[in-house]
Amino acid sequence: MSSGKRYTPEEKGEIMQYRQTHTYQETADKYGVSQMTLARWSRLQKDKVIITNRLSGDPAYAGALQALKYLEGMKAAALYSDAGEVVSTISDSTLYEDALFTPTVALLAAADRFAQEVDIGRLEMVLTKCAGGLLFMLEAGPRSLLVLLYGGSVDVRKIVVQDLPFIDRVRQDIRSQSEKETNQR
Repeated sequence: MSSGKRYTPEEKGEIMQYRQTHTYQETADKYGVSQMTLARWSRLQKDKVIITNRLSGDPAYAGALQALKYLEGMKAAALYSDAGEVVSTISDSTLYEDALFTPTVALLAAADRFAQEVDIGRLEMVLTKCAGGLLFMLEAGPRSLLVLLYGGSVDVRKIVVQDLPFIDRVRQDIRSQSEKETNQR
């Protein structure tokens, strides 16, 4: 039988909101909650978020995109063909793919034209920081683009140091799946 303090849903929400921008240790020190409890709450919170996600498009890429949704702060991920068509998306239920990703493709096309005009080569990655989040676009294969939307206060260093190696593994899976489809045709 547990003898620890009980927290209301509002208190848990406040603590987990603080945790998004602070370490486990800082959060534990401020609120008097053990790091193990914080980890358990984080896991439960992520499980609830995944359930409310909307998945659309080619199911062959669903696993790769779902893996990306476990990254802290990730609100949506989409895979586009080089023709600008949506291949597959996953987003939380508050986002609508057309409203979110169509402008992204236009932004990428403009950035790619700029890169070519100033003769710095083909565009491989674009990272755009906004007040309410971050937009990250990367080449996912010879003919596809991966678009990631992070919400909230995102630490760019964390994305580059911690998330990018994982994102690269997912990009490899996407490339493999794409090559498999090409060979079957």
